[in-house]
Amino acid sequence: MYSVEGDKFVECDRKTLDINYRVKEVAKINIGGNDENWDINFGEFQAGMQRTVSLMARSNIPYHFKIYSAYHGELNLEPPIRNQKWSIPYKLTIDGNAIDLSDISSKMIAASSTPINGHRHSIVISIGDVNYRRSGTYKDVINIYIVPNYIY
Repeated sequence: MYSVEGDKFVECDRKTLDINYRVKEVAKINIGGNDENWDINFGEFQAGMQRTVSLMARSNIPYHFKIYSAYHGELNLEPPIRNQKWSIPYKLTIDGNAIDLSDISSKMIAASSTPINGHRHSIVISIGDVNYRRSGTYKDVINIYIVPNYIY
């Protein structure tokens, strides 16, 4: 509110209106452009074969990935044969960073928040030695979680 004193306006009263809105943290991923689980089929194995899959992350806060392998970085014969272990080693990289899946603890890959259309990460799976392996289907299950890094 103002009053007039001569040729000047003088402030008599002031109120402040604060407008606040909290935006919730969002961290989402999808693999290969879809929100479902993704299967990678190599067909008939050959050592050194590779497959690449896109992992799209969308987050409005810095985040990291937690990665778990059911068989610790090996493809295991499915169904298993009693008292026999048949496996094929493989390597997994995300954006060129090798991920050691051989122990049971999760692996973390840190990243910053993304632009509104997200950030594409490249997952490359490379098959190891397949010589003298029993015929059949080999499988591993990898779980990838996106986890916000809370900063407050």
